[in-house]
This record gives sequence, C-alpha cells and structure tokens, in this order.
Amino acid sequence: MRARWFVVVCGAALASAAAAQPAPPSSAALVESMVGTARALLATMEDGPGPIERMAGYDRRGSLLLPFDDPNREQWVYWPAQRAGLPLALMTAEQRMLVHDLLLAALSSKGHSKVVQIMQLENILQAED
Repeated sequence: MRARWFVVVCGAALASAAAAQPAPPSSAALVESMVGTARALLATMEDGPGPIERMAGYDRRGSLLLPFDDPNREQWVYWPAQRAGLPLALMTAEQRMLVHDLLLAALSSKGHSKVVQIMQLENILQAED
C-alpha cells in the first residue's frame, strides 16, 4: 500500500511540476520568431550603404545576404580567418543584438553559450597574431 501511495504522490508532484513549467514553443512559433528577427536585421540596413561604405566599396547588406548556392556557405574553419558574410565587428550594436536574438531562437541556451565562447576564443587567438 505504501509503494502505491508513494507512486501516486510522486506522479502528482511530477504532473504539478510539469504544469508549472511553460510548454516549449512550437516549431511554427520558432520559425516565425527567426523570420521576424531576420527581417528586423535586414530592416536596419534598408537605407543602403552609407557614405563611408560607398567610399570603401563595402556594402553591409550585400555582405549579409549570400545566395543560397554560394560555395562560401560550406566553408568552415575553426581559426580566425577572413570569411564571407558580414563580420560582427562591422555591425551596429542593434544589429549584433539581433544576431544574438536569431542565435537564441535557433539554438538551445547551451548551444548559444558555446557559440559565444567560441567567439571569445577567436578574439583571443586573433590578439596573439
């Protein structure tokens, strides 16, 4: 009798704890969040290149948008190197925050933490050059 009571009490406690935790967002909600954040990031660059970018021949929006079939999408290296795309260093604070919002939507909190740690290690490696 005690074993059954223990199972019932533990089952009730687990059910109560599960009900108290928010349900994970659905896949559709995650996709919607990511698309909204990506659009917000692109909207920060709608005005096109500024005067300094035009003088330098650099377009942040153009660097951010790679065609899907671009071979650079498959180029991965784990050390500091020049990469295709828009470096975080050339983004505004708002744009960097939106990039992290996008990462948070796409990754678990543990995954996002790993990405941030890798970014920090890259800064250390680059400083040694």
